[in-house]
Amino acid sequence: MDITYLDGSSFLLRGRDASLIINPAPGAAAARGAAPDVVTVSCLEDVSDEGAGDAESAPGKTLTRPGEYEISGVLIRGIRPATPPANHKTVVYLITMDGVRLCHLGHLSQALSGAEVGELSAADVVFVPVSGQGTLAPGVASEVLASLSPRLVIPMWYPSALPGQQMQLGTTPDQSVDGGDIGPFLNEVGATQLEPQPRLSVTPTSMPAEREVVVLQPQ
Repeated sequence: MDITYLDGSSFLLRGRDASLIINPAPGAAAARGAAPDVVTVSCLEDVSDEGAGDAESAPGKTLTRPGEYEISGVLIRGIRPATPPANHKTVVYLITMDGVRLCHLGHLSQALSGAEVGELSAADVVFVPVSGQGTLAPGVASEVLASLSPRLVIPMWYPSALPGQQMQLGTTPDQSVDGGDIGPFLNEVGATQLEPQPRLSVTPTSMPAEREVVVLQPQ
């Protein structure tokens, strides 16, 4: 499976037999020529109830609700956190594709409950929001990752990953936790010497023995 970071909290997953886009911006899939088998949306404020996913979703369906789905061989479980952010009705997705389990934490801004950790701790790859601006603060993001114990971590939803911004990996005086960029998170998890990658290819047998953080360059 190939993972491409689009921007913000949006990713394109291309597997052997299916493709999936997480949190596309309006019109983004069409603009990129992508025709995914399924789209997942984390923030329920971004869509209407019309056409929201259900257990019998067909290929091309947009999933916006908690539940269990199987589309084109991709298993998807949507979970609504017990303590959602105040300004987002967020859904966390656990996706199994090509034998790889991926957890997209959406716009999570608070630590997971014990029950939620139990449901999500099987994930090999975790996409984690790290800005601290309406999402997890770097220290809380680190705690969430410690509880989930993924093999690969992909940070997302920080200002320099938004369209038109230049990625900043280091920490400078104006890159405080309140500044919201990626540097404080990388310091928190001890992963400061990283080179952004254009994409990531993963298989069940390619997982690192110990947790690794991968910074993807928005495309």
